[in-house]
Amino acid sequence: MACYNYSSTQGKILSHDYVTSVYHNDQIKIPDNIKLYGSKKKCEQKKVPFKTKIELACEIIDEHTPLTKQTIMHWDSWYTCSEVVKHCKDRGYRWIGDIKSNRVVYYQGEKFALSNLYDLLCEEGKFVDVVVNGELFLVCGVKVYVAEIGDVVILINVKAGTRDLHFLCSDLLELSVFEFLEMALKRHVIEEVHKEVKALGLGEYQFQRSEAALIHAHLVCLAFVLLYILRLRLLRYGTKKTLLTTDAAVKWVRGQAGGMFVHMIRESKESTKSLLWRINTK
Repeated sequence: MACYNYSSTQGKILSHDYVTSVYHNDQIKIPDNIKLYGSKKKCEQKKVPFKTKIELACEIIDEHTPLTKQTIMHWDSWYTCSEVVKHCKDRGYRWIGDIKSNRVVYYQGEKFALSNLYDLLCEEGKFVDVVVNGELFLVCGVKVYVAEIGDVVILINVKAGTRDLHFLCSDLLELSVFEFLEMALKRHVIEEVHKEVKALGLGEYQFQRSEAALIHAHLVCLAFVLLYILRLRLLRYGTKKTLLTTDAAVKWVRGQAGGMFVHMIRESKESTKSLLWRINTK
């Protein structure tokens, strides 16, 4: 199922492509689901049903087991469409989605591209200063209508002193601008988890068949979850005073394993040749 995908750092490369989700609740942040995507051409060659990334995302939503009274799905602009929104509504989930600046919306009975609506709101002085976690943002929230999705609220925000402009779309019509922005900024957890999972070796496998790649991806995610549980336990039991990073947890585990290995060697009654044979990693 490997095909040519675009990488922001390496350009067009032959690789596997995944649709993934991350679960975040207070301190908990772990991989939730992962699905392998294959192009239509590849699926036809392998004689397997082709599924778009939208369809895979809908499957992830359907397979999610809610653990709290309210579940809010957050996705990037690729998935802000009627199909994904419908699956959330059917499951009783709320949602926040990034939305592209060229998307057409209806505001106060008039038709606008979001980029043009942004210019209008700037001219009307609709933006306000909002401080979240010590950082200043210029923010504006307006209720609009989006074809095939319905009545939504659009949050336009830019970090003060930068050109980092974002357009967000949601059914959370009841939230204040501050509450919406605070909720939306939790999106960074997704990037954090992806970065840590990649550091554990998500893409570091010998190029094999797609089944092997998918197994490898699941094992890396499992390793991340187990390390996350360990980090919380080390903090809870007072072994560590602060929550370790994933990298620090890996070093701690290696240190403990190294100590256990030394004790095993010292106490072993096996011959040197047998010990060397057992530890041969080749």
